[in-house]
Amino acid sequence: MHQKTYLPYKKIAILDHMGFGNLGDAAIQDVVLENIKKRLPDTEIIGFSYIPDDTTKRHKIETYPILAGIITSTESDNNDETDQPTTLKSKIKDYLISYPFLFNFAKFISGLISGLQHSVRSYKILKSVDLLIISGGGQLGDSYHSMPIRVFKFCLLAKLARKKLIILNVGAGPLDHFWTKKSAVWSTRLADYISVRDNESQLLLQNLGATSNIHVYPDTAYAYDIERFNTYRNSDIRNSLVGFNPSGFCDPRIWPRKDESVYQTYLDKITSFVFWLIREHYYVELFTSDIGVDKFVFEDLRSKLAPELPEEKLQKIFPPVSKTTDEIIRQISKFDYVITTKFHGIIFSHLLHKPVIALSWHNKNYDLMKAVGHEQYCSDIEHFVVESLQEDFLSLIKNTDDLKAKFKNKVDAYAQSLNSQFDYLFAGNPE
Repeated sequence: MHQKTYLPYKKIAILDHMGFGNLGDAAIQDVVLENIKKRLPDTEIIGFSYIPDDTTKRHKIETYPILAGIITSTESDNNDETDQPTTLKSKIKDYLISYPFLFNFAKFISGLISGLQHSVRSYKILKSVDLLIISGGGQLGDSYHSMPIRVFKFCLLAKLARKKLIILNVGAGPLDHFWTKKSAVWSTRLADYISVRDNESQLLLQNLGATSNIHVYPDTAYAYDIERFNTYRNSDIRNSLVGFNPSGFCDPRIWPRKDESVYQTYLDKITSFVFWLIREHYYVELFTSDIGVDKFVFEDLRSKLAPELPEEKLQKIFPPVSKTTDEIIRQISKFDYVITTKFHGIIFSHLLHKPVIALSWHNKNYDLMKAVGHEQYCSDIEHFVVESLQEDFLSLIKNTDDLKAKFKNKVDAYAQSLNSQFDYLFAGNPE
């Protein structure tokens, strides 16, 4: 059973490692904000993110940095430093660089001071709210940087400020390091309510010693309001249009695991598959929900296709990238079939009832597709065989009607479950 909620909330803070343009994260926060405002229309909402200015522009909320050293546009406008201190600071830095030991020591001390100042500022902001919500994708996973450590920092600050704390439908894992494991566990123990997006995350956290009272709900993006995009579905499609979202898997320029050989082999295979689709008279269009991660593979794939295709066709294969959640939903709504490497690429396909194949670099993709019942269309991104992917695609076409019906039923059930959770948390209606 859920514990009692605490209402009303006059001011709520939402934290997510967002801001770099990941549209999966943006969709999650769109859903959270919409559902809070629907139930608590008079509640003020603020945010904490990687790139506060992006979050403020995208979600129309006042936003503060998760990391020390980031200045928002508002703070920049209020900065009245003169050029003289800046020049003096530059001279001191130039002097210290000539003495590496002193420079590294000064850098370490500066980082400590900056981190302490950021913690004090964040604590003061949290003192002004009633509730902190940790919301987003893999907030308790250490694939990129050390997110669980930062999550724990804010959980601790919230409890020191004596505020309510909700960890909402997050993913957990991988957790490969001592401090990220401990941070994830300690965060769950501080939370007044915690839910994760799959059974695997729940099991991982509980095996590490987290609180046993962890609820499991679908990823929050499943409650995205998709109905307004009905008019865009399958409109004026002459022949089958395939949406393809590759990632820069193992690309040393961008990926956590850096392996040029693996990346080039993967790039050759996806190039071969795209050429096969074209030879089989399918239209192909590349899309991405995170151009910051995908930009290099887009450039490399275009370079490989360019010698064989006219520029006019290349422009259709590589249209301007989507920059908002509405844009990515509209783009995917045009596709007849989807091939994606992204967790939320799968979810967007489910929402739009699009038959989808996943090239998976993380167990979460397979687990997601298994939960919906089409895991046979999930292949390992490193070891897939082009011919097998072709066979899977032809099978996908044959099973289109069954898959669409399956997705509709599952999405409806997921949305209902998530709405029940939002009712409990923000309308005081326990399950």
